Amino acid sequence: MCCWQREKEVGYTVQSGYRALREDHHGQHRECFKYLWDLKVPGTTKIFGWKALLDRLPSKANLEMRGMGMGSNHYPLCAKEVETIQHLLITCEAAQQLWVKCDKWLGISSTRSNEVYSHFCGFSLSFLSVKANKAWKGMWLVLVKEIWNHRNRLIFNKEKVDEVEIFALVQMNAWTWAMFSGIRVQGSLSEWFMNTFEFLKQM
Repeated sequence: MCCWQREKEVGYTVQSGYRALREDHHGQHRECFKYLWDLKVPGTTKIFGWKALLDRLPSKANLEMRGMGMGSNHYPLCAKEVETIQHLLITCEAAQQLWVKCDKWLGISSTRSNEVYSHFCGFSLSFLSVKANKAWKGMWLVLVKEIWNHRNRLIFNKEKVDEVEIFALVQMNAWTWAMFSGIRVQGSLSEWFMNTFEFLKQM
């Protein structure tokens, strides 16, 4: 039998669980996690991002550490490295190509950390407003979640990973979430795809 220790009088609630997640960080992590929880994206996506930043997703490396490994712990897409969250989302050549596509979409060139937490923290642009940078950080969550989704399809359904398809889904989901956030901008879906920089500047 499990007992929720934080609020014994009323027991576990969704709100108390959410508060616990928000408090599960400290020191230098606090500011970046505040950014995460403040993003206008679905709650399940925030939870996914929280797990990714804390390396709590069930990668092959993490499963092996828990005694749940099954066969090779290499990332099947490249078959070159152990499937850690860092490799899967950031340093694998396939992931790197997606991050480059992300920069080219906005018309910029950038150098970012290979560590997942620092990569997220640094995913902002000084020439954009606070609101626009929130939308851009939301793009980070969209991209890592789509990489993870395609990883699962590769492992469990033996589907081929298509970088063009992944990025098209990322662009569409980012648009959907921007609208979900209630941000009022003048622009169409085609302008979001073709002239993202100008679109973000309106925010």
